[in-house]
Amino acid sequence: MADTIQPAGSLAKAIPFFRRPFTAAAVKFKVQVNPKDLDGGRFGQALCVCYIDARLVAERLNVVCPGAWSDEYSDPKPLGDNVAVTSRITVFEAARQDVGVESVSRIKRSGDMAIKGLYSDAFKRAGVKFGIGAFLYVVPQLYVDSTLLKMSLGAGDPKWFMTPKAETELRKRYQAWLDAPATQERFGAALDHGDVIDGQGDVETVAPVAEPEQAPASQPAVKPRPPTATDDEVRAIRRSANDKPVSPLGLVAIVADVSGIAPPTFAGHTAAEVWLRRVLPHLPSEHVAGVLNAIKNAEADV
Repeated sequence: MADTIQPAGSLAKAIPFFRRPFTAAAVKFKVQVNPKDLDGGRFGQALCVCYIDARLVAERLNVVCPGAWSDEYSDPKPLGDNVAVTSRITVFEAARQDVGVESVSRIKRSGDMAIKGLYSDAFKRAGVKFGIGAFLYVVPQLYVDSTLLKMSLGAGDPKWFMTPKAETELRKRYQAWLDAPATQERFGAALDHGDVIDGQGDVETVAPVAEPEQAPASQPAVKPRPPTATDDEVRAIRRSANDKPVSPLGLVAIVADVSGIAPPTFAGHTAAEVWLRRVLPHLPSEHVAGVLNAIKNAEADV
């Protein structure tokens, strides 16, 4: 249930409400630093961060000082390889401004969505200067195991996405931080705007989240992902390839042929080995026997 507060009559009375955190249901989460690629094709933990969208900033302004604020923006301006927009927020005649920046390459790639994100970023940064969202800068670092995330493989480095399981874990930790006496003393209790978990939010600017593994009861069930190779199975593949021997490029060809996973074009064995370290731990178990058999029947290529 949303908190009920009386509109503030001055900036001095509004600031304490601006500074109050948002609830665990309101904040979003995203991967900030990808998991480290460990030896043996495994991955470590990912650094994740919580954030708010521009809608929440506007809602906080509307709840605390309705009719007493306004915003304006500059035209986009080139800034080296980036584009910058300045947002200016005025509350009770006091103005604060800041800049949002986005790369030209991403704007060309994503078009209107990147432009909208640019304005939203500028608006949120200006809001921080009134205290809205300032709490985000002191939330403790949030790490999650890579097994809770979804990895997407491509020609470059893998991309990592949030999953419902990861968000549930992060939300628990964020709530614990909200409940801590030190947080309450510094920022006050979270101000509830009536947000719910998995609310739509600002759909054009929020970070993508992987699809849930099981659909709600009212939706057709999503086919679960097949089990992936165990540590012992990955070691068996590696050992078999070394004994043959089969080069990294040769093993890539075998894995691709058996599993149907399309690899990028590699310049040499080093790049192929990096790909193998990322793919083998996620190889469906049903393909392990086929890969081992193909290695057995392959000609040595080292």
